[in-house]
Amino acid sequence: MEETKFSAGTLHTTYGDRLRITGPEAVPEELRAAIREHRNEIMAAVCVKNPPIPWMWTMVSRYLGEGSYRVTLRQLAAHVAAFIGLHPAHDGPRLAPIIAEALRGDRGANGGAA
Repeated sequence: MEETKFSAGTLHTTYGDRLRITGPEAVPEELRAAIREHRNEIMAAVCVKNPPIPWMWTMVSRYLGEGSYRVTLRQLAAHVAAFIGLHPAHDGPRLAPIIAEALRGDRGANGGAA
């Protein structure tokens, strides 16, 4: 998250198109290449497993069956695609199976319908 101060207040900007990996050692080059190749899929899974912003958390919760308003996998995938800088209609369907797999255990644990 980036903070920009203005006279009227502070603007908080979350960048969904950036992936940051940290650890005790440098990432081996072959793993870096795989991460680059599958960047969008990794980001989609991370976004739903650990939502970086409140509205994404709300979308995931609604997909999992929490609350009175439900979100379909197609809707969630479109929002995730847009958040990470992809086209919602073109790339959302491609990310849907990855999102479903990432949340598969969570959906059953939270009582959501399959």
